[in-house]
Amino acid sequence: MRGASRVTMSLIAATAGTLLGVPAAAAAPAYAAGTDVCTVTDSRIVEGSGLLVRPDGYDIINDSGDQVEVFHLDQECQTTAVSVVAIDPRDTEDLARGPNGLLYVADIGDNNAVRDSVALELVDPADPSLAQIRRFRYPDGAHDAESLFVQSDGRIVIVTKSLTGLSGVYRSSEPVDIAPGATDMPQPLDKVGDLRIDKTDTPGGPVGWLGSRLVTGAAASADDTLIALRTYTDAYIWDLDSPDIAGTLVGKKATVIPLPPSPQGEAIAFAPQTNDIYLFGEGQNATLSVLPVTTTPGDAVASRQVAVGDDARVPARNDVLPYVVIGAILLACAGVLLVAIRLRKPRHGD
Repeated sequence: MRGASRVTMSLIAATAGTLLGVPAAAAAPAYAAGTDVCTVTDSRIVEGSGLLVRPDGYDIINDSGDQVEVFHLDQECQTTAVSVVAIDPRDTEDLARGPNGLLYVADIGDNNAVRDSVALELVDPADPSLAQIRRFRYPDGAHDAESLFVQSDGRIVIVTKSLTGLSGVYRSSEPVDIAPGATDMPQPLDKVGDLRIDKTDTPGGPVGWLGSRLVTGAAASADDTLIALRTYTDAYIWDLDSPDIAGTLVGKKATVIPLPPSPQGEAIAFAPQTNDIYLFGEGQNATLSVLPVTTTPGDAVASRQVAVGDDARVPARNDVLPYVVIGAILLACAGVLLVAIRLRKPRHGD
């Protein structure tokens, strides 16, 4: 997410959307309260939006820049290497593991919902110069998104971001072709369903309670037993008992847990050996934190089961009204600003 303007434009666009019903997964592990792991002091990492956890460290991407960069950090959050790809992305928002050691950089951000297609940058950390682009197109127009999964069958799943709390779940029609020289023409995405993310009282994020409805990151466990989405304030965790991540998202209940307050937490990842949850976000000297799995009931943070998929309740009219009012105010302000700019424009010959 690139600053307050992104939130404003998303809010205006969200007022035009149609709200529907939505589900999620079954019992997830219990997690203890979050603790700080280390501080990322690399001055180049200021807009952390994607995170992966390795046994010996972490991989992080920013959500801006004129080239693709994957920062490789050790367990103390010190940068040890950077995979640099000479590709100018539009808006990189998430990071996922693909087959054969590839990293999938999700270039799927589209705050103004104007992109004809979205993209993946396929990066091999062993030789970033071999990076490739694969493009995808939604079946129903442009969407903003910050969350990517890779199914075990090679297909990708994208979950969109919406201030209404209604996030679409899209899956590629075919597995991603990782063969060198494969086409970069846009491949179709199919809509699988919707998720309804209701507001919570968990503090944190840059936009108050609205942040609890904005899906900002995705994660899948290395053992293919858990998947997660996060908002600015909470994590939604599903048990995964089949390769069908998209179907699990829209067809099962989720376990929702509050996350530690963060100014703009966007990234989430599972530890490869323990399924502990790691979190990261935007800001200079941002802190990497962890919620460890616990088997001690007294140590577990409060959690609850929620239905967020296609069987969730249809929102009441009062749920929609605040977005309509706020959107109308923002549109009116934009109109006043435009008129003021035109009035101040010097006339010819002045």
